[in-house]
Amino acid sequence: MGSIGAAIGQLGGLASLAGMSLGTVDTQTQEALAVLRSREFTEFFIRERQLMPVLFAQKWDAKTNGWRGPRENWPTFAQAFKKFDTDIRSVNRDRTTGLITLTIEWRDPEEAADWANDIMMRLNAEMRSRAIASGNASINFLEKELNVTQVIETRQAINRLMEVQINQRMLANVTRDYALRIVDRALAPDRTDVVRPNRLILFVMGPTLGLLVGAFLALLTSTLATREQQTYKRE
Repeated sequence: MGSIGAAIGQLGGLASLAGMSLGTVDTQTQEALAVLRSREFTEFFIRERQLMPVLFAQKWDAKTNGWRGPRENWPTFAQAFKKFDTDIRSVNRDRTTGLITLTIEWRDPEEAADWANDIMMRLNAEMRSRAIASGNASINFLEKELNVTQVIETRQAINRLMEVQINQRMLANVTRDYALRIVDRALAPDRTDVVRPNRLILFVMGPTLGLLVGAFLALLTSTLATREQQTYKRE
């Protein structure tokens, strides 16, 4: 970072034109999280895994291998993204430790774990591909500048910039977990570990709702009985 900082300080706008910056690790992490939550990345994942019939199973006819009803009622990838982003996937980052947790909630535990691991693999591959492409573009630009300048200090600074870009490109090529390092791969929970509906809430709310409904019915019955007695007395 000291070498690239000195080089960028000497060249200024040239480094910006080459697509280089002194981005921190946190900035790179934020970019990876933005890609993870993006519509383009999510829709590509849904399309590649052919998840439309899975996400909208009620609208899918397995016998005909097509959607039920008129075409205008068929689900779209925009709807699939909204469903996936709102109901299925959640991403949380601990501000203290910096650890990121990707959670997939789905009716099939094995499938949920598989989706989570595949998403992280695809995210690292995407960020690795972007880093390699950016490094190649920067190196090509710097090589052209190196060929047209004769100032020794400038050539030295360009060489340092190129060295940094080559190292970053090499790191992206050989590092599998390039953007986010996987600390703990997703594992399917036990079949008895029910996330929704929450059993504790059902246990607490069930008797309470039953008591309220019973009290309401008792009050209603008592009121009707009282009215009938009053009507009988008047007659």
